[in-house]
This record gives sequence, C-alpha cells and structure tokens, in this order.
Amino acid sequence: MGEVVTPFIRFPGETGFTAGTGVRTVSELGNFEWQRQTSKRISIQFRFEDIRSNSLIISAR
Repeated sequence: MGEVVTPFIRFPGETGFTAGTGVRTVSELGNFEWQRQTSKRISIQFRFEDIRSNSLIISAR
C-alpha cells in the first residue's frame, strides 16, 4: 500500500526490459491501474525495488 511501481517494457527483438513512464501508486487494497496502446506486441513487468511482477504480454492493435 502506498508504494510506487514502475513499468518495465521489452519490445520485440530486445533482450532486456527498459523503464517506462507512467509510474503508479498502489492503493490500500493492493491495486493499481495502468494502460498502454501499442502497434507492436510488447512484454511488460512492474517493479518496486527488488520485487518484480510476472511478465505480461500486450498484443498489437
């Protein structure tokens, strides 16, 4: 609760994740919202200090 998570994005052909914009604060219920529209399929993780989420894949529109 109250912690700030940062999105890390990996585009096709890249080997690592890079920090994105749009940091979010986790609510008291443990939730946050984030969205992105993309023309490429990307993988994303959210990180806080040494904690990483599972990788999510966002398909191209």
